[in-house]
Amino acid sequence: RVFLEDDALQSFYRMMAETVAKQGVIYVIGNGGSAGIASHFSNDLMKALQIPSQTLYDSNLMTCLANDIGYENVFSYPLERLIKSNDLLVAISSSGQSPNILKAVDAA
Repeated sequence: RVFLEDDALQSFYRMMAETVAKQGVIYVIGNGGSAGIASHFSNDLMKALQIPSQTLYDSNLMTCLANDIGYENVFSYPLERLIKSNDLLVAISSSGQSPNILKAVDAA
């Protein structure tokens, strides 16, 4: 079935509400311009909606992981150690093909 925009938004709202009800954290990731969107969205979740949120953007950690284990692992590696069953990952990608985003989705 092809999702219509309204269906996708309703599904997203439902997932966010379930995460909040379970006292989970919403992780938001993206690359390039999508990283900026992810950071802004995470800020809005935290400030405006008071929902616990993280972006995983720490320059020291990202460059360490990229250098030592590859850029494709900069999100999946921390998520494998942080994410819990009551948490939600929001992955923003224009192409939907970024290896680090796809690995993060698999990790979540």
